[in-house]
Amino acid sequence: MNYPPPRSPSEMQLTFTLQDEADGTRITLRHEGLPETISVEDNERGSESSLSNLARLVERGGA
Repeated sequence: MNYPPPRSPSEMQLTFTLQDEADGTRITLRHEGLPETISVEDNERGSESSLSNLARLVERGGA
């Protein structure tokens, strides 16, 4: 999904935290300053999609 640029003067900050787990790595995302024009649900779906794409790329061994 592509979103238009936020119409808010505020900035959105995304923080990634990586933790070792027995069977891989846990990635925790924290979104701050989410513009009102993007729903929490749409933001969640976009994040999940991006992480799924990243997992596929890593699992196949490169770009």
